[in-house]
Amino acid sequence: MAEATSLKNELSQITIMRNKPPTVHRSHRWNNDVRIVNLPSLKNHVETLIDWLKEERFKRIYVRGPLGIGKTTIMKIVYNNVYEYRQFDYTFRVTLTDESRISRDIQEVIWNCLGMRMDENDHLDQRAAVISEKLKEKNVLFLDEVSSVVNLEEVGIKRNHEHGKVVFACRDKYDGHIDSDMIVQRLCKKDARKLFWESVGSDLEKKREIKRTAEQIIDLCGGMPSILSLIGKQLERKDIAQWRDMKRNSKQPWQELEEYYRSLKLVYNRFTEADYKRCLLYWAIFPFSEEINRDYIIDCWTAEQFLECQRLGKLVTRAYYTR
Repeated sequence: MAEATSLKNELSQITIMRNKPPTVHRSHRWNNDVRIVNLPSLKNHVETLIDWLKEERFKRIYVRGPLGIGKTTIMKIVYNNVYEYRQFDYTFRVTLTDESRISRDIQEVIWNCLGMRMDENDHLDQRAAVISEKLKEKNVLFLDEVSSVVNLEEVGIKRNHEHGKVVFACRDKYDGHIDSDMIVQRLCKKDARKLFWESVGSDLEKKREIKRTAEQIIDLCGGMPSILSLIGKQLERKDIAQWRDMKRNSKQPWQELEEYYRSLKLVYNRFTEADYKRCLLYWAIFPFSEEINRDYIIDCWTAEQFLECQRLGKLVTRAYYTR
């Protein structure tokens, strides 16, 4: 009996060993606009992207569309889904702002999420070797606002990483290797109207005069979620006179659209030739929401004698256009 009691006491002191769950290295959650999340037009893209991330064959996924179309929103929703359900051991997100520091910026985010100490003396290739070793586990990297080819090998993200995935969001065609390509379209009229009125508030929708003016403003926004949301917020609790002023001024740059102006200015300033700048400024004669065929705009440039024929091909590859 004494032996049995002694054995029982010894057993109570034994710590039961269990397999430790893997540590999940993640950036913080990504805030998003819940009004946009619930739009069917974007939800279809979200569901598709979530399905692609489950496919082993899709390691490099590309989300494309013009500024303000909803690419970042789609990325945010999918990232938060991955974040919440812990589908990957490592989850990272990076918004690229400086083309000259792309590889280093990505490395720094990954390095910090892995809990590694940052040493200014570390070389890019040294960090890449460490990152490559760490990311042999299941991982996904979301890259937003990509404007040029990203050298993932230089970062430490290898093609032969069996479970690694990268999602790119770009305005234009990405020239790097891609396994799957998603083109984000403008919102359909029904979704555009829904987002606009959710931004404004449903009370004003009941006023007939405002509703008529609203339909015209919605059309001028061209199905762009960010513009619809922005203008809707500006018109919240405003009277009919202010609504009409907004419609009247809709072809002029809004102060709140400074982000879009800055983006266009960056492109403009990159051109060293005056003729190229004139071509870019030529877009100003078209309404914001109008889609312009590439061949048509080239014919316009030719008719205006902006460029010599041999220089047109070079400009087309550099100009920003909506196809």
